[in-house]
Amino acid sequence: MGVAKRGGHDRAQALCGCGVLTLRPGARDPILIRMRILILTAALLVTACTHLNVQDAGNGRHLVTGSAASGGYTGSREEAIEQANAYCDESHQRAVIDSFDDKPGVGPRGEHTSGMLFTCAPPLVLRFQ
Repeated sequence: MGVAKRGGHDRAQALCGCGVLTLRPGARDPILIRMRILILTAALLVTACTHLNVQDAGNGRHLVTGSAASGGYTGSREEAIEQANAYCDESHQRAVIDSFDDKPGVGPRGEHTSGMLFTCAPPLVLRFQ
């Protein structure tokens, strides 16, 4: 890539397969614009495809299952808590744990699995006087 001066403006020139590409400072590079659009689209697809597998257990209670390959039942419970908090956070609330149900043994990939029953409640606000 070389830089040439013409008319008081610096221009970057790069040789591509079809000829010379000339860019002025501040000019919009169509390749960069396409890359930005592609990255934004991919980010939107990833966030749109992220969903939580939360089941309705009745009476305002919900059930979520967490699995972790490391950390034993502590790791799977932590994963379940994170999923529950993410679910409740959509309505600006926090998860209140009712109970855990740890499944005995390990899964085919060596992971531990825990089910968690929870409700969503407004976050506590501490007020000091």
